[in-house]
Order: sequence, then structure tokens, then C-alpha cells
Amino acid sequence: MRITVAMTAVALLVCQYLTAQIGSTAKTTLKRSGYIIEVLEAPLVAVNFKNDYNILRETIEIGPNTLLTRDDQPLPFSSLRAGMEVLVEGEFYNTDKANVPKKVTVNEITKRSKTIRNGKLDLIKDDVGYVSGHKVRLRNDVEIKGKKGYKGKQLNGFEGVKPGDVLKVNGTYSDGFYNTSEIKVSPEPITKFDAMADTIDQKIFNHFYPAWTQPPNRKLFFNQMVKGYGRVVGNEKVQQYVNEVGLKLIPEYYQSKIHFLFIVVDNKNVQASVRPNGLAIINSGLLLRIENESQLAAVLAHEIAHCLYKHSAQYFQMLEEVETMKANSEKNKASNKEWVDKNKKKIANSKDKNKNKKTEKVLYGAVDAINVNGDVLVYKKISDFSVNQESEADKVGLSLMAAAGYDPRENINFWKNIFNDYGGIGHKRNFLYKLTATGIVTYNETQKNKSDDFDPKKNSLENIGGNVATKLLANESAYIKEKTYETSHPDDLQRFEDLNRLLEMYWSDKSLLDASFLGDEEYLIIKNTLVQSLNEKQIEPEKGKPTKPKKPKGKK
Repeated sequence: MRITVAMTAVALLVCQYLTAQIGSTAKTTLKRSGYIIEVLEAPLVAVNFKNDYNILRETIEIGPNTLLTRDDQPLPFSSLRAGMEVLVEGEFYNTDKANVPKKVTVNEITKRSKTIRNGKLDLIKDDVGYVSGHKVRLRNDVEIKGKKGYKGKQLNGFEGVKPGDVLKVNGTYSDGFYNTSEIKVSPEPITKFDAMADTIDQKIFNHFYPAWTQPPNRKLFFNQMVKGYGRVVGNEKVQQYVNEVGLKLIPEYYQSKIHFLFIVVDNKNVQASVRPNGLAIINSGLLLRIENESQLAAVLAHEIAHCLYKHSAQYFQMLEEVETMKANSEKNKASNKEWVDKNKKKIANSKDKNKNKKTEKVLYGAVDAINVNGDVLVYKKISDFSVNQESEADKVGLSLMAAAGYDPRENINFWKNIFNDYGGIGHKRNFLYKLTATGIVTYNETQKNKSDDFDPKKNSLENIGGNVATKLLANESAYIKEKTYETSHPDDLQRFEDLNRLLEMYWSDKSLLDASFLGDEEYLIIKNTLVQSLNEKQIEPEKGKPTKPKKPKGKK
């Protein structure tokens, strides 16, 4: 018993000693990657560290013994900028101050193309063209050449070029700008699909416009139910605030071309949308989730970009192309059936019945896989198309909010929060299928146990068509709706990384960041007002009275 007590006492002393040693200066060889979100007073830097599960902000100290490099060359602290990707190694953890790394390596900017193809001119500010999310600086010796509708037209600098025009820009990136060596421009194309897109939610738009543009008339709409969206929040301060933020983000040229209406509805989903005709619906769930006005600007700018870039019209055009692909796929299926029937006769002549049965299964399985391949390519086209649009809206949205004076870093912080809420392995990344380069459906190895379709006994060529692929294609529209987020949006972590890259390239200048607007105090007041309004009893519109207000006199 005495020996046991003595040993226990020794163990406690050892634990206390180790705890004291670990306390504030434990050393680790851990390597962590992340992106600088803010350069604080030297020697402190705030970094968003990333992994497969979450993104966390931490402050590190670039101490006198920290090796800070880029391209294997020493880098001064003053060269650090927001958006830079860093690899942090050998940190000394402290409980009372920031961690001190042994080495910090800054990675080079990747994906720097020498050409911007089919870029749209969003606006011109300080003699700089904002082209599809890039800042383009025109060299004095570079002539802008017109093509298509502008062929032969004299274009001096950006004069004569209108927002919305399509540009092909050749040049090189340096010091925050695309420096041009050649620019070709053509007018913004107008197609039949534009008119088709304008009809989306046209009845709702007509119901609110033009009365909603005049604050005194908005009360006529308060608490009305907007089908498919929710009830209009009955608070003028909230509605006016969101309208003012939204209109700040729209380039002047487009304000005279599209009538934008920003309407807040009572809906818990963290979402907003802007239709091609300018109708913008903002859910209360989004306003309650974001943290400041700059984050609101980030979301609205992204949705406005979808509108300005005619993504809905492009989608209608893509659907027309898909119908042609489907028709061709059906013809191929008919041909494949003929091929199967012909080979069945050859199989029937064989004397080995068991072999016949197995061969027949393989035959049908192979043809099913070929048939599925055609349908999957259609499905993949829709998915890839939407992902490309989302990435474009991310780039343009970031530039629109920065041009309007909002803090572009809050765009990063918003998507960081979204990833932490909805991302991470085992949560957002719950794909049941993935598409190979050939388009044939395969199984996601990390989701075998979660998939109702997965059966190890049937994981063979002859069953790939009858098992997973058939269910995938049985109701294509329902499947796409069910998997809307996974199939139509970029990977959240990839999106976060791409936005950081753009932040470093174009929007990390210290003077720009110092002058940018955050709007956290103002936004807190609006958020509290919204909460109070949502808690109040909603009043139904009086029966017998028209829900559509009369148009003000003098307005057409």
C-alpha cells in the first residue's frame, strides 16, 4: 500500500512538471497551410488556417528567429499582404500570446493566365477597366481594336467601350493589375434567350414595380406572401437599408438599364437571389447569419453578377443544346439495342448455358454503361456549366463590392463561415457518385456505407447499369434538385482558395483596405431591428382589398 501511494505521488509530480513545461512553450513540427486575412501591427499576422473540416482564424508572430521566405528568398514583413497563401512550420505554442513559427513560406500566385477570353467590361474607375473580376490597366501604346459589331470603329482608350461589351485581353499580371499588350472588343450580344430569362418571376416583379422604388409606398406590400419565397418583412428600416446596399453595388450603366428591386422576406434559408429583370429576394436567414454590411455586400454582389452576366439566359441556351444531346443519345441507344439483339442470337447458339447466362449479363451491363455514359455526359454538362457560372459570379462579385468601397476580406470571411457551417468531409462532401473522365458512373469510396445504392455483391460491370446508373437517370430532374448544391456550386474549400488568390492579386493594397468600409456597428442595429420585426405578430392583408398597389401618377 505504501509503495502504491509513493508511486502515485511520483506520477503526480511528473505530470505537474510536464504540464508546467508544456504550459506556454511546447514545440511542434506540425505543418499548417492557410491564407493571410489581415496584416496586423508588426510582427503579428492573422491567418485563416484550412483543413478538410473547418477554417479557423489564428494570429501568429513572425519573430526575430522566424525564417520568412518566398521563392527560397528572404521576404520582409512589409511585403506580406492579405490573400497570400502561407505554409507555417515548427510553431512554438504560447498560452498568453500568438504562436511563433520557426518558418513561414509564402507561395506564389497560381493560375495567372496571359489572356482574358470573352471578358465583360463591368465598369471603368480611375482609368482602370474592371473586366470579369480583373483590374485591367491599358498601356498608352496599346490600341483597342473593334471586331464583329465594332469592326472598323475607332476606339481611343476605353472611350467608346460600354459596360457589357465583350473583351479579349492579352497581357501580363504585375503589381495588382493586368497590363495589356492587346485588346479586342465587340458589342454585348443580344439573343432570344435574354427575353426568355426576363420572364422568370415576371409576375412578382410587376407586382412590386414601380411602387417598391418609393419608400412611402412599400408599406402597401408589408406582410404580403410572395409565392415560393416567403412573407415580406414589415419593417421599412430593414427594407430601405438592404435596398441602399444593393444599389451601391450596381455600376451606373446598369442602373439605367435594369430596374433593381431588393426585397427582404421571412425565410430561414441562408440565401439570396437576383433575377434577370432585377428582382432581388433576400432571405431573413441570410441577414441573421452574416456579421456586417460588407458581408451583405459580398452576397448581393455575387447575385448581381449572375444578373449582369446573363447567366439565366445562358442556361436557357445550354438547355437547348442539351435537348439536342439527348436526342442524339436516344438514337445511340436504339443502335445499341440492335447490336445487343444481334449478339444474343450468337450467344444462343453456344452449348454452355451457364456461360451463356453470364455472357448475356456482361453484354447487357456493357451496353447499359455505354447508354448511361451518354446521359451522364448531359448531366455533367449541366453541372459543369453551373459551376463555371458560380466561379464567374465569385470573381465579379468580389470586384463589384471592392469597387463600391466595401472590405473585400469580408467576402473571404463569409465563405469561411459557410464552409464551417455546411462544409467539411462527411457533411457537404456527401456525393454518392462521381464522374470519371470517360463519363461512366463510379462509386465514391468514402460514401459506400452511406449509399443506399451500393451493394458489394453487385459491384461489377454487368450490374453498373442496373444498379446505380439506372436510379441516377430514372428521374433526372428530381436528382438534380436533390443534389443542387453539390452539382451546381464549386467545392467550398476550392472557392475559398480562389477568392484568396484574387484578393491577393487585385484587392490587397494597404491603402484600399484601410479605406474600405466594414459596417459592423450599423449592421448590428439593423439585425436587431429585423429580429424584433420577425418576433412581432404578422398582420394579414385585409380581405377584399387589392394586393397590387396602384401605380403612382406620372409614372409609366
